Amino acid sequence: MKKKGVYLFSAAVLLSSCGLGGKDLANITNADGAIGSIINAATDTETITNIIYNVIGASKITEEELLGTWRYESPGCAFTSSKLLAQAGGEVAAKSIENELEKTFSKVGINSYNTSFSFRKDKSFSAKIAGLPLEGTYTYNPEDGSIVFNSMLFSAKGYVVRNAQGISLVFDSKKLLDVLQIISLKSGNSAISSLGDLGKYISSVRMGFDLMR
Repeated sequence: MKKKGVYLFSAAVLLSSCGLGGKDLANITNADGAIGSIINAATDTETITNIIYNVIGASKITEEELLGTWRYESPGCAFTSSKLLAQAGGEVAAKSIENELEKTFSKVGINSYNTSFSFRKDKSFSAKIAGLPLEGTYTYNPEDGSIVFNSMLFSAKGYVVRNAQGISLVFDSKKLLDVLQIISLKSGNSAISSLGDLGKYISSVRMGFDLMR
């Protein structure tokens, strides 16, 4: 029990340093009692932190924090509520989703060398996805983390979610598939028809990219 207390205290310190206060931490970990059992089963600070971060809106990101260039690190996902995260199985479910996305991203050709997003104060953005350059504008709402992209190739609504290493940029599964199909077609990489075996998670999760500075 003492060890668990240390993990929870450490996670709280980490989250507070990133703008998630004690009240917010309590709200997330106690929401409907749903996520508490997952946290109690966790065995280290990193897992606890990742569980809490895997919920859209858990830790708000200001537009100032969003500005700059973010580079792709790995597939990412976030659940639409702590209750749905708990029902899906927490960090285990997140890892399963990310593993499936990794297969799809590899087909498209997405890696840390050719995928990045840059946000500017004038509401313009530039990006590369699998090496394909994109330019356009964005609208960001820090209250719910929603972000809308407008470019010549596509328009898409997503969410920005803080994670332990940086941010996750996630989308509705259908919209993410649409974007990846466009990228695949334009870049000449393998055609894709689905995001993998993710059917049971589709309604409760948003999927996309984990990004770092």
